[in-house]
Amino acid sequence: MKSTLCAITLLAAGALAGQTEAAPVSSAGWYYTTVNYYSGSPSFSHMGPYSDETSCEQARTDDYGDGGAIPWDGGPGCFELFENQIDAYNELLEHWGLAGGDDNGMPSVEAEMHEVLASVNVLIEQHAIREYRKSMSELSNLGKRQSSGKR
Repeated sequence: MKSTLCAITLLAAGALAGQTEAAPVSSAGWYYTTVNYYSGSPSFSHMGPYSDETSCEQARTDDYGDGGAIPWDGGPGCFELFENQIDAYNELLEHWGLAGGDDNGMPSVEAEMHEVLASVNVLIEQHAIREYRKSMSELSNLGKRQSSGKR
């Protein structure tokens, strides 16, 4: 009985933890950014993709006041992400999620989202972030295979 209760508790905790972190954006479409205050710190994620701006704006309007994550008003409401902008948007969400601190406040996007994403894409290329992450993933997977006895 204790093991069943423990298993149910772990499953519930896992389900809740999964709700606090959104998966990275993986397909083009219309999105909006959300913010959630978990333990007093802002956590950013996305909603979408939507097929058109009207559907996105309607979903964004409906999302206010539902508890949990709310649409973030620090940037454009809904915006269209193209395939070449997905990595940059995921980088922004990750950076905002890690950039906590008392004097940090909320991030702001004063320019249009596409201009910001273009700048982030330049940084990704300049610093070879894709290659670094691919190498780290390969190393991580190698460690998992070796610890399980597979080679």
